[in-house]
Amino acid sequence: MADGKIKVYFCEFENLNPLPVGSLFANLKRSVMIDLEEIDKLEGADIIVAFVKMQDLHDENKYLNLINEEKRFRLISNFNKKEDFKNRLCKNNDKKCYNSLPIILIGLEDIAKEEDNIIKYLNLDQRVKFFDSSIWHRYVALDKSFENKFKKVLDEIINNQNLRLYETSVSREFLEFKTRMMVNSYLASVGTSGHASHLIPYKFHSESLIKKQIAEIEEKEKLKTKFKELRWKFLLVDDYALKPLREYNKPKQNG
Repeated sequence: MADGKIKVYFCEFENLNPLPVGSLFANLKRSVMIDLEEIDKLEGADIIVAFVKMQDLHDENKYLNLINEEKRFRLISNFNKKEDFKNRLCKNNDKKCYNSLPIILIGLEDIAKEEDNIIKYLNLDQRVKFFDSSIWHRYVALDKSFENKFKKVLDEIINNQNLRLYETSVSREFLEFKTRMMVNSYLASVGTSGHASHLIPYKFHSESLIKKQIAEIEEKEKLKTKFKELRWKFLLVDDYALKPLREYNKPKQNG
């Protein structure tokens, strides 16, 4: 965002190849009122926007595209090769590193439902909410309120970038961790009557759904005014509260 423009890499989720969006991009740029620039390669991008077919969110092999070594969208560590992972982190715009960029996934159906019925109805992989579970992964349904929801998510990501949250060590540590949990969130089949076919041990929660639920509670209970009347009965002390978050590509400072 050096020149004030948000550089967006549009692609297909199926193969992560660039996807020219033409008139859709023009309409999107006009509706969100943010200076966007479409680019056809990852180098130099600020945000990845990937279009997905719902059937691909059923195919567990498509989820592994994210950690494809050639595409380098995401990278997960090997317990026995921790130093190797550290050395492969992105430094000085090295093209051989992997791209730690926020991803907005766009699909036809809304996966951020209060119940998991949508997952069963569409026969989606139960890890699908991974794609709306953090500052790194957000999902927007291509429905009648798409432009409004897309702008809100885009605003959130831009705000995160302005705060340099994507540059912090802790955000990248949890990006790697949650990606690794997504890849390994399954039960091995050990018999004829186990849970392996319909249960995942690590459940992901939708950011969009949580925001919606909070808004509904605030509206229903008028908690915004009631909060002022509360007297909290706990004390949280953070001895690092006044220290800036460490950034992954800056040397560790003493103190």
